[in-house]
Amino acid sequence: MTILDSSEMNKQHHNAGRRHAAKPESEKATATIQMRCHPEDKALIIRNLKHGETIASFMLGLAVEEAEKRQRKG
Repeated sequence: MTILDSSEMNKQHHNAGRRHAAKPESEKATATIQMRCHPEDKALIIRNLKHGETIASFMLGLAVEEAEKRQRKG
């Protein structure tokens, strides 16, 4: 049995928690977009996602691609 004195009991461990694969501050996505759709449209999207792809990454990819096209168009 190990007996700890009060100074050892108050020390925090070095693991900050929830830091696994944490992105640098400059790469964090902090803005939020919400959208609503018909259940049939959502089902169509989900059926056609690539393996491991999320709805968010799919929709964001399409939105950014379209926005860039429109920006180039002028």
